Parts: sequence; C-alpha cells; structure tokens
Amino acid sequence: MPPLKYYIYLLSCFLHFAVAGQDTLSVSLYNTSDLKRIFINPFEGEYTLITDNGISYELKSGDWIRVIKQDGAFSLNSAFRDFGLNRSVRIIKKSQKGLLKVLPEEPRKVEQWYDGGMIIKYSIQGIKLINRIPLEDYTAGVVEAESGAEQNVEYYKVQSIICRTFAISNQNKHAAEGYNLCDQVHCQVYHGKARAKSNIQEAILATEGMVLVDSNLKLIEAVFHSNCGGHTVNSEDYWSGEIPYLRGSVDTFCKDQPHWDWTFSLNTSQWVLYLDDKFNFPINDTVHLYNAKNWTPEIRGKWFLNSAFNIPLRSIRQDWRLKSTNFFIEEKGDKIFIRGKGFGHGVGLCQEGAMVRSKAQLFSEILHFYYRDVYIVDKANVAFYKKFN
Repeated sequence: MPPLKYYIYLLSCFLHFAVAGQDTLSVSLYNTSDLKRIFINPFEGEYTLITDNGISYELKSGDWIRVIKQDGAFSLNSAFRDFGLNRSVRIIKKSQKGLLKVLPEEPRKVEQWYDGGMIIKYSIQGIKLINRIPLEDYTAGVVEAESGAEQNVEYYKVQSIICRTFAISNQNKHAAEGYNLCDQVHCQVYHGKARAKSNIQEAILATEGMVLVDSNLKLIEAVFHSNCGGHTVNSEDYWSGEIPYLRGSVDTFCKDQPHWDWTFSLNTSQWVLYLDDKFNFPINDTVHLYNAKNWTPEIRGKWFLNSAFNIPLRSIRQDWRLKSTNFFIEEKGDKIFIRGKGFGHGVGLCQEGAMVRSKAQLFSEILHFYYRDVYIVDKANVAFYKKFN
C-alpha cells in the first residue's frame, strides 16, 4: 500500500468534494441556565415559526416572540398572536441573511445574536434553546469567543482549524440530550454570531473545511489552553492516555503574556491538613514534610514530589482551583505560597504562544509545532479517502 503522504498529495489535487447539504450543528445555548422566560427578536431577515400543533407564522425583522415556562409546557406569544401552550417550536431562517436576538429575561442573562435557526423545547429544568447553525458560522462564533477581536488573520486561521476539528470530532458529545454541542467550556465557548470588525471572516474563508487528522486520517483531539507557562504537557501527564501527536515541548513564546504567571497562598496548617486528609501524606516525617512545603520541580510533570506519593498535580489544581499544574511551592512564615506559570491544562496548543508566533509564522507552521505529525486536510477529502480505502 502506498504511504499516507501519497494519498494526502493525491487528495489535495481534487477540487472540494461535493457533499450533499450543508454541514449544520445543533448547539444548546445558555446551557447551564434554567431558563424560564425568553424574549426573541428577528433582528434582520425573515423566518418561519412552526408550533408543535401545526401553526405556521411568518416572522420578519422587528417582530418578536416571548416564551414563558408553564407546568409541563411553555406559553408562546407575539405582538399580534397568542400561540397557546407548546412543548417544541421551530424557528426556520428563510432569507440568506438573518439574525436572531435572544434575551433571557428570567433568569436575566446577557443578550446574544445568533445566525441560523432555533429550536425551543420544554424541559423540567427549564426552556431549552438550540441553535441550528452552519458549521462555518459556528466556527466563526467560537473563534471570536475563544480569541477575542484583536488578533491577526494568521492566528485566526489557526484557531479556525482547531475549533472546526473539535466541533466535527465531538459532534456526538450531547447526542443523548438531543443536540451536538453546548455553548460552554465543556465543549467550546460560543456566544453566537461573530459580530466584531476583525479578520475572523477572512480566516474562516481561507481555511474553509480544513481540519487536522493523524496518520490514520482520524480527526485529532485539537485541545488547546490559554498559556502553557513555558512548557506544554504530554497528554498522559494530565489525562490518562498517551496520544502521539500531543507531546510536551518547550515554548517560551507565551512569556510575559497576560496569563503567564500567578500566585496563590494559604496557611501552612491548611496545606498540611489537606495532604494528610486526602493523600495520607507522612506529615510526621520531617524530611518529607519540609519537601512538601518547599518544592521546586526541575521539569513540568504529572506528580507532586514524585510518583511514589501518588499525588497528581491535576488533583491539587482542581482542589485549590489553581490556574495550572505548572507551579512550585515555598513556605514563608506560617504561609504556603504556590507560584505558578500558565493558565489551563497545558496540553496541545498554547493560545498566547500561538498569538505571538502568528506575527512571524504561518498558520501551518504553528499547528505543526503544537500537534506532532498531523496533516491539514479538507474534511470532504477525509470522507472521500475513507470511502474508497
């Protein structure tokens, strides 16, 4: 069988492979909120509202509807009509341009603007809003939410490819709940349409359909974090499994960026009690106890002190809500100071490092630094290759 590079080259010679229909995702909005009352306004464009009892109603720019949770259903009203009680309603975009403004009124949340259509569902926990959104529009919204509006186009290309890869490879993450992804960090942060004046749309168009795959043409786990603190982490040093393309590397490009360093302090007695209660640490051994209060690791790893004590740095980070596992410990008086670098799990792409790199490097160079031995391909070509091999 010819080497993979041959197929990658061959596939790159094809025009974009025609795919039936446009990729569309279902994204749960305000996912951690128990919504009881929502105001929705078609800000621009035309929509059709279809209720679960078969009523079809045309919504135009400037119209509005209000959804209020009741016992076992929700009431639905517009400025001119009462649609009674419903359990599921669809809002379908008719025009090419369209923008829905959504304002949760109870509990009060920040209003957001969404492209695509909307599904409104009743649930015991609250009203569920599900945005039906084309993949590329979703990707643009995630890029803006994850990166802000002040980056250059080369960085946005990087973020577009990893966000698109993550979305496709995790599209069944919430399948049991009736949608693909949520809008929180559990999936990817998504605040609706990318609306700021930036280079995001240019980057989306330039990388349309591009994803990252491994040597088996499998979509990679395109994980990323804010700042690695000077060294990214092997996948198995934070999670349990070894992933060949997620290897730790020295990366000083993120130095002195906004999330470069941090300090956390607590009483020495709290620290000792924590180690004793949770990990049965030998606090009566003066040497071990001194080391536990004054620890400077030579390299970034997985364990506190060493693996013999079975204290994962990830556990310490989660228990004390630290910004990263890249830290050292120093005792001063009756205080323990935990001084760290970076923000996030440290696996995969370092966003602030990539932002600095993007001023002098191409998006492909940046991606190949953070993800080892991967390929940038069109998602349609992946489907083509798998179909015929």
